[in-house]
Amino acid sequence: ESSVLPPLRYRVEPMDKGTVPQSASESPSSGLHTSSNPYFARVVAHRHLTTRADERDVLHIEFELGPGMMYSCGDVLSVQPPNSEESALQFLKLMDLDPSTVVQVEP
Repeated sequence: ESSVLPPLRYRVEPMDKGTVPQSASESPSSGLHTSSNPYFARVVAHRHLTTRADERDVLHIEFELGPGMMYSCGDVLSVQPPNSEESALQFLKLMDLDPSTVVQVEP
């Protein structure tokens, strides 16, 4: 089975183990959180604000903030959903990478 891959639009770099980002379970609870130092919050409540008949799907979602963290009007939230194990393994196979290798993907 031969598959033709489109040209890469992303750069995939193996990371040194000393620079691997912390996992969600190890997220620090202090310091300034930015895109390079994210805080991984858990969803504690969610509900639909619209019905299935509505054109848009609008959700109310509540997140658990860390000790001492506060939300202010205008703060930005970035959602970074995890990849399924199946799609991650498929990606590693296509890129000919060992599953134990930590990689950083950049545009």
